[in-house]
Amino acid sequence: MKKAVILEVSVLLLVFLVFSLSGCVTGPSGPSIYSNPYLSNRTSEYDLIEVSVNPSVMLTMGNYTSIFNDDLSDEHLNDLKSISPSLLSVTVSCREDAKYEVDVSDEETEYRMIFSGAWNAQPTEEEQKMKPFFDFSITKNLEVYLYESDIKLIDGPNGNAAATTTTTIGSATIVRGSSYISSLLVGNHVYTNVLRVNLLFSGSDPSNGNSPLELVYFFDKSVGLIKFDSYLIYDSNKIPLMSVDLIETNIGTYEIGPSPATNLEPNNNPVSKNDVVFTWNSTETTVAYNLIYFNSNGDSTVVPSLSHTTYDAGPLDSDLYLWTIVTVGSNGLSTISQPALFMAY
Repeated sequence: MKKAVILEVSVLLLVFLVFSLSGCVTGPSGPSIYSNPYLSNRTSEYDLIEVSVNPSVMLTMGNYTSIFNDDLSDEHLNDLKSISPSLLSVTVSCREDAKYEVDVSDEETEYRMIFSGAWNAQPTEEEQKMKPFFDFSITKNLEVYLYESDIKLIDGPNGNAAATTTTTIGSATIVRGSSYISSLLVGNHVYTNVLRVNLLFSGSDPSNGNSPLELVYFFDKSVGLIKFDSYLIYDSNKIPLMSVDLIETNIGTYEIGPSPATNLEPNNNPVSKNDVVFTWNSTETTVAYNLIYFNSNGDSTVVPSLSHTTYDAGPLDSDLYLWTIVTVGSNGLSTISQPALFMAY
């Protein structure tokens, strides 16, 4: 893979993260809390979710510096040309708690799903950067929109017709597809007659670097949002960006996962392939560490349940590697570290 490819993908991922949801949804005034059956009011309830994220998203969000620097010779750079795009499609998962809040106004009810950001090495009680995709507004007519946008997800209390609709906002076109899934396994539960809503975003001017973005929501009529997937469609490939699966409902309490591992090494530099030693720092004491690394083909190696902050992998093939640490706390919640990238030669 050439330098330009990684930089271009980073730009595309950044477009995904800062995509503007313009416009405002308003409806008739009223003091009631509006609740659509597919997005029921679950204020003060807590769920366990599994969040899977593409490490390339985290690299972009962390202002990652390119590994293509003066320390690498032309020979090493030439080795990168054969790297498979599969490395850009890998994902890493962690488990977080989610909570729900509503904010009632005269015009609508704002419905929020909040989780801590352990997927992005930032476990806090504050809502994280993915807010635009898990923040909804419900009108008096029980229509569901992405909050502060003209993008309608659900047409009313009876769901959507199995059809396709198109909305234009500025230079973006959003195509919504709706269908029903007779049976869907999410976590350890089988849901029936699930409403699937697919949003395909595409810019009118691809020369500006816009690539289609796909968001897919799955709603159960009694539970609400049970699954979310997102993809960047790049070079005819669907690159997974982030997914959220509902693992367990009504867990009783809302907790934060452990602090992430930091100072991952090797990072952003070439190392000898003959003896690769992974090291990281941690402020936690009663945790386990899962070390996950990927080669340039996207093939993964998982070293689970480490108790120390170092691991000697021995010799590795000459290749580019992406790796991260998932820190697992005693409460079963986990946090993904900011990933690192290095070349073994």
